[in-house]
Amino acid sequence: MSSGYNFHGKVRLGLLFINAFGEIGYSTFSGDGEIIAGNNNSSVDVKNKILSLRLGPEFKFDIPLSPITPYFDAFLSLNTFSGTVQFKSAPNGLPSDEKNIESASRIGIGGGGGILFSLGGLKLDLNIQYHLMNLAGKKFDGDPTKNQRLESYTFINDDKDPAALLGSTAHIISDSRSINAIEFKLTVLFGI
Repeated sequence: MSSGYNFHGKVRLGLLFINAFGEIGYSTFSGDGEIIAGNNNSSVDVKNKILSLRLGPEFKFDIPLSPITPYFDAFLSLNTFSGTVQFKSAPNGLPSDEKNIESASRIGIGGGGGILFSLGGLKLDLNIQYHLMNLAGKKFDGDPTKNQRLESYTFINDDKDPAALLGSTAHIISDSRSINAIEFKLTVLFGI
């Protein structure tokens, strides 16, 4: 998969001895490839979108007389996936038009760290986070009366296909899969 765009908003709340944060993010990424190895006339193009809501603690480490404040964070997330898939000269009865990926939600976790600093009159947050987006809620969806190969692409299908067989061209998801990302973010902070 190729990286895409990430837009987010973040809110911080200071409590007694710990800070909490909430974040909403929207990410896009895509990928393409051959459906049949060695046949570049037969391809698939997948475009994904993820809306993510995150909530968790943030641990700051104040450095006296320093413009830099490092921190670590951890979070739980609710992630909603959607997107499109398009085939070209595809085998197994796959259509050559664009199909929507059914929207699905998963529970995730993550953590990271960053630094808060001032640059001129701006307050900035430079952050890196690891995000496991489907820790809970993995499943295989699909209608057994429809084209199972198509349904492997038009649902998130992050759990193993119960009908997967070695060498099957209709049931291609033979293992449970994790959806994760490493995100680098620069946030401009505004005081409330």
